[in-house]
Formats: sequence, C-alpha cells, structure tokens
Amino acid sequence: MAGGFRYRVSGMNVILTVLAACLVVGVIAFFPSAPLPVRLLAGVGAVALVGVIWLILRWGVHRDRFRLSMYAAYRGWTVHPRDPGLDDRFRVFPFGSGFGGRAVNILRGPHRFHDCATFTYIVNRPAPQVYRVTMVELGTDVPSFQLLPEDLVAAVKKATGGQDHRIGHAGFDSTWRIVGDDEAFIRKVLNPGLIHSFGRRSVLGLPIAVDHGAVLTWEAGAEGVRRLSHRLDVLIEVVEAIPEEYWTGRKPRAR
Repeated sequence: MAGGFRYRVSGMNVILTVLAACLVVGVIAFFPSAPLPVRLLAGVGAVALVGVIWLILRWGVHRDRFRLSMYAAYRGWTVHPRDPGLDDRFRVFPFGSGFGGRAVNILRGPHRFHDCATFTYIVNRPAPQVYRVTMVELGTDVPSFQLLPEDLVAAVKKATGGQDHRIGHAGFDSTWRIVGDDEAFIRKVLNPGLIHSFGRRSVLGLPIAVDHGAVLTWEAGAEGVRRLSHRLDVLIEVVEAIPEEYWTGRKPRAR
C-alpha cells in the first residue's frame, strides 16, 4: 500500500459512541424531576437506541464473518464464531482498556509457515468499540513490549502502562515509540535490519505488540481480510528478529 498504514478512527466506533452518548442522555431524562412526557419519551428512545446498537454490532459481525468465510475457503484456513480464550489473553491495547471484551469471527491458518489468526475484538468503553486484531503465534513466552506510532503513544500508555524507550536512531525514534519493561530484549529484537524495515512507508502507522506468546497488531473497525497478508508479513518480520536464545521450548510451526 503506497500510502502506508495510518491509524484512523473507525466510522462504526464513532457511531456506537454517539448512540451510547444519546442513551446516557435518555437515561438522565428518567430522573423524577423530568416531566412525565419527557420520561416516557426517554424510555422509548432508550429502548430504541439499545436495539439500534445491538443491530449495528450484529450486522457488522455477520458481514465480517461472510468475508472471512470466503477468504478461508480460498486459503484453506478455518473460521470460528467464538474463542473465549482470546477474550482476556492479552494485556496490551486494545485489551484491558475497557470491560466485557470478547473475540468473535476468528480466522486461523498458516502464513509463511507460521500459525496466524485474525479476529474482531469488541470491548465496552463504556460504548462498544470494535477492532480488527491480527496475530502470529510464537509458541513460547518472551518479554512483552509495544512498538507504537507517535500518535498512539499517549492513549496506549495511559491504558496499559510501561516505560517509554528510545534506541538512539534519529529516524526511528522520530516515528516510533517503544513501550515495555525489558530494555535488553527490546534492543536485541530491534536489530539494524528491522529498524530499516520499519522505516518503509508501507509499515508506518501500524502498531505492533509482543505479548503472551504472540506478535500482534490492531486497527479500529472490522477490516476483514483487506491487507491481511501484508499485516502478517510485517508481524513475521518481528517474529524472525527475536534472538535464538528466546526460542527454547517453542512448539513446531504449522506447515
């Protein structure tokens, strides 16, 4: 993609937030001090908004599942409606930044001999928010860290914590921030080859996280399989930059 990755606010997430705000206003109108006609109207409106929010989410999930099923049939992957194990597996953003998070429409399969998956993650904050998460399994545990575009650092650090590191490369440090605790591991992974690779326009703006046995990225909204192969290629670059000494006990890769 010539213009590269750029973080954007999902239209669906904006709509869900606006509807939730309207719902809050409607609930406030239930207060005893409000006139009876206002309270009745607020009640009808609140019920209608709950229904609209539910329908929007259902429509998005079903549309996404149809696209994933077509991709799975073409690539020989598999689609699963739910995987509760992914609901709270990770601690990096957007996980752990709200409540009631759930993973739906999980697409799994091999890419370049690695076990991969992409899924829709829905979390309440308090309005429902939707993200597309893409991941490559490591098969072993390594220290966690996040590699974030500049415009995401404040929001993600506020949600998940962690120290902000610089590596001393002017071009890289001006574009990316590293959030994590194990600086030695981070510096080993961010070797000169990977630093050069992450200067490409096609990678800029793509958040990366290493967490709980996987390398993952995310985008706001349910993006389906658009750019999936490219996202996986970027994640695999990070996987293959992890030093050999961290692979003890790793499970065999899918073929």
